[in-house]
Amino acid sequence: MVMKVDGVNQMAAQVFNVKAISYDNVFSEERRKRMIRDVKPLLYTKEEWSEFCNNTKMFPGKQTPYSLHKDPNFYQPILELQLRAEDILKQRLEVVGSWINLTWGKKKDICWHTHTHSGVKYSVVYYIKQKPWFSNGTMFRMSNGQERIIRTKQNSMLLFDSTQQHTAPSSPIPFERYTLAMDLRPKLTISK
Repeated sequence: MVMKVDGVNQMAAQVFNVKAISYDNVFSEERRKRMIRDVKPLLYTKEEWSEFCNNTKMFPGKQTPYSLHKDPNFYQPILELQLRAEDILKQRLEVVGSWINLTWGKKKDICWHTHTHSGVKYSVVYYIKQKPWFSNGTMFRMSNGQERIIRTKQNSMLLFDSTQQHTAPSSPIPFERYTLAMDLRPKLTISK
């Protein structure tokens, strides 16, 4: 099931039975470009991760630390994405982790995964930079094993159930693809 929010993907997601919500035109062009500039010194290869923190975590391309929401340059845009997700879902959420990936669409970098740790219930992908004509969006693997892409536009976000297997798609032509990912869980409230 999918909900159409100011944009695309209603039909695609219904046909493919993916639970996803898309939202277009998230940030200004200036902010989107500033995010790319600001993230470049924070991106590491898996080999660099392994070297400086003894972490053998597997991921394609380059990735920032999982705590990007604590970085002063990214706190505000991540908060805005969180608030959009809260508005769509009509519930309070907290960010468990956030990071930016840089990939080039290499087939060897297909990395199917879910986000089912620490009470995470929802995942968000914000598409900072991608080519409009190739492999734009996120691939999902259905319970029957079929793989489908939910197409998105640059400067859009996709909100989906974190238990769904997904990956960045490959592309016949290599290009830089920047995405910001977030893990969200319902915010616990303590009553007095």
